[in-house]
Amino acid sequence: MPLWNLFSDLLYNWNKGHTSGKSQPCRSNREVERLLMPDKQRQSGGPDTNIRWDGSTMRSYLADACAVEASLGEIKLLFGTGGSAPNGGIDLPFGMAAGAPPAGNNMTVRFTNCIILNPLIAKRLAALLNNVLGEGNGMPAGTPDKPLIIPTALPVPCRTEGAPEKADLLIKLISSLGIEYGLERSFKLIHKTMLANRFMLSIHRNAVKEDPYYLITGTCIRLGMPDEFLGRVQENLPYAKIIYFGFEEDEAACTFKVYLEFVDRMMDAMLTGQRKSVPLLLFEGFKWDASGRSRRAITNYTCRPEYSPEDILEQVSAIYYGPDHRKSFDIVRDITGTASDRLRRKQLMYMDVTEEGNQRRSFDINVYNAGLLLEDIAPQLAAACRHFSIPPEEFNGFYDRMRTRKFGHISGGIDRKGRDFLTFYYGMEGH
Repeated sequence: MPLWNLFSDLLYNWNKGHTSGKSQPCRSNREVERLLMPDKQRQSGGPDTNIRWDGSTMRSYLADACAVEASLGEIKLLFGTGGSAPNGGIDLPFGMAAGAPPAGNNMTVRFTNCIILNPLIAKRLAALLNNVLGEGNGMPAGTPDKPLIIPTALPVPCRTEGAPEKADLLIKLISSLGIEYGLERSFKLIHKTMLANRFMLSIHRNAVKEDPYYLITGTCIRLGMPDEFLGRVQENLPYAKIIYFGFEEDEAACTFKVYLEFVDRMMDAMLTGQRKSVPLLLFEGFKWDASGRSRRAITNYTCRPEYSPEDILEQVSAIYYGPDHRKSFDIVRDITGTASDRLRRKQLMYMDVTEEGNQRRSFDINVYNAGLLLEDIAPQLAAACRHFSIPPEEFNGFYDRMRTRKFGHISGGIDRKGRDFLTFYYGMEGH
């Protein structure tokens, strides 16, 4: 049994015992003892070996920070402290077996060190261990008969230093999970700027067969997700069916994103006949600066499953209020009309997008069911380039390579600087 499974059981039973007020063993003592023994000693000891645990010389340490370093054949567990003692500890004793068991099948394991972790740090350690061991010491999964193919992440030259490395890190981490995932790209238009180095990777939580909780949170940790976001992801991950990992480059920085999709809520609403007056939180998004700076945000995507095209345009018009932003509204209206011509009225999916802590609003309209290609909205794209003053030579070279990709959804709104923007999502493909 893998080490991280044993550690997962330890955490689970600690939480169970902590909640009930009494200690719960994670496994039988004999099974834990034999799992922790070196292979040769475990084999030579036989099934009836008696283990005596000796903690007389053991030293204990408090740790409120941990890290994992991996190289070929070696994994290092690093523990440290920032000065705060754990509140309700989990003990991790380390020791050495004192030689092979004699004929009497008795063995002594002498403990030398004990690291005491609080449950949150223990969960972080478990996620880090799982991430490292699950990747094969950091190498993406792949086999000779099915080699791993890493898609090209960025379609246009980068604006910021380190962007290719950050994009490749995300794709390699998701590829290393060894499951199928979706790749969707997008480009964003704002005044005199086209941002096309943006993509989203989607996975089904249930496709991660072994320890999805720790593999997914471990990936978040490797991407540098802030601790306050990580706790919320851990809390809501059991309710999410699909998880999205995103990368985007703007004018000055790169951003990592993680979205939890609660698709069962929308299905339940449609099955029970809930009307448009009942909003549904469909996505919870977490965005943070990939360089570790303080810029971060939590975004909520609230779906209205029964909105008609007229309802959708009424909402978009309220967001693009004022004469300076009316052209963006006109573009969205024309695209919505083109999609509606191919769809029944109830197949456009609209979401209100809000950020916690500020009043800024934006929207997202999903039109994948319409079967449109980017070239089907060429007039609207040309109008958007004129409105945002995008040089034709900059957009046309990009568009010519992407024109036959499927158009998926459009989002827009007013950014923090008061500028209107439009984002076009396209080219969903499986890997």
